Amino acid sequence: MLTAFLAGSGGRVEIPDAVAVVAGETNGEIRFVDAEGRTLVTFQREDVAIYSRDDGFARADGNSPDGQAALPM
Repeated sequence: MLTAFLAGSGGRVEIPDAVAVVAGETNGEIRFVDAEGRTLVTFQREDVAIYSRDDGFARADGNSPDGQAALPM
């Protein structure tokens, strides 16, 4: 399960079957996908401040907290 924390409202969206976050069809999109690579939900990159998984957090702007790339750019 992954959780997206929304930038504008401060809300969060839990995506139970999501196992990864990948770049979308356009540069401004990020997709939460299941284990088979199917898109479960698509967000605009600027709408997701951060996302989390069981092992920690990653920033949706493409950088992890340690400065390494977290998402394909």
